[in-house]
Amino acid sequence: MSKTQRRPLILVTGPDRGGNAAWWCIRLSIFFAGGRARRVTPSASRLPHDFDGVILSGGADVHPSRYAQSLPAELKREIARAREGRWRFAWTAALWLIRRLSLKKARGDGIDEARDVLEWSVLEAAIRRRLPVLGICRGSQLINVYFGGSLHQDILSFYTEVPYLRTMRARKWIQVTPHSKLAWALEADHAKVNSLHRQAVNRLGKGLQVTAQERTGVVQAIECPEARFLIGVQWHPEFMLFHQRQRRLFRHFTQAAAESYPAAGPT
Repeated sequence: MSKTQRRPLILVTGPDRGGNAAWWCIRLSIFFAGGRARRVTPSASRLPHDFDGVILSGGADVHPSRYAQSLPAELKREIARAREGRWRFAWTAALWLIRRLSLKKARGDGIDEARDVLEWSVLEAAIRRRLPVLGICRGSQLINVYFGGSLHQDILSFYTEVPYLRTMRARKWIQVTPHSKLAWALEADHAKVNSLHRQAVNRLGKGLQVTAQERTGVVQAIECPEARFLIGVQWHPEFMLFHQRQRRLFRHFTQAAAESYPAAGPT
């Protein structure tokens, strides 16, 4: 089968443990869009030379040291105390997590520095080869940090007058910037999306622009106008397979990957 006939190969990053539901939904979304997906994780990080696009999936927080901030003071104290032994670390971490969940103020899904390293290198390779990139939730945040931006580590303060939603269902309206690449991909200037994040873009990375926001001002999408397809979305389109606009996003991304063959080559 010639290159123009084969399905484009999309790398999908993820953690070593967990993330299976998102992986299978992304894999299915890419398949329906005409592509084929391959999962890469920190322990299985060897990249094929012939990949045509990258999806940075959701999950753990990007380590704040990558945007010149520090971990929440409470978590730092708990980790320091836990260094006396592995069992004590596990017990302390469990207590910290239970307490944070009980207060409904957890700051995300934890930190995965090995994944930070992996995705940083994958994103760098994709940008160097001018391949399309779609960042989902954490992936969108990583794109912003890669370009020198920063993050709000806790967005609860944005929701003093409107409810803070945390749901896999599409319940939040966002406004999309007209004539942006995201508007082209969704084929719409507004959309209803789900909400599973506790962090969001703060200072925008160099060369990026905000292309969707919710009414609280929280950034819901960013993109690089100079790239053919480099978009980050704060929501999880893979969990909304029955929404036409979200299927369009995967379809346009996969089409961009199919068109990247001439630019692709050995890394």
